[in-house]
Formats: sequence, structure tokens, C-alpha cells
Amino acid sequence: MLRDSLPKEAAISFLFDGRLSVRIDVRQLEQVLAIEMVLPQLGGGIFHDVQRGQAPNHSFMHRVTARVDR
Repeated sequence: MLRDSLPKEAAISFLFDGRLSVRIDVRQLEQVLAIEMVLPQLGGGIFHDVQRGQAPNHSFMHRVTARVDR
């Protein structure tokens, strides 16, 4: 579902720290804006609390994170 809806270049990973989260790393700020608009609509709204920031150790990458309901 995510791979089909996000830019091809996006690096997608999941993290479980007591709650499931998705991390999406992209190079262009325009891609971040598009992801922020699309993500809450996917999967019947299972992605929420969408945030953006810099990807650690990659100053040229932008990261979008969101909580995932199961």
C-alpha cells in the first residue's frame, strides 16, 4: 500500500517501540508535502500523528514519521 502511493525513491521503514511507527525518507521537500497529504488517507486512516524532520546522519534527506494503528 505505501510503496504504491509514495514516490519510488522513498525509503520506507517501520519501528516498534511499544507502538508501531513508519519512517519515510525522501530527498525533496516537495515529496514531503505530498506524503503529508496522502498518508492520513491511506489504509482507512491507520496512519496518524504525521511529523516531519531531518533524517539522522543524512543532511540532504527529509523524514516523515507517523504512528500506525493495527
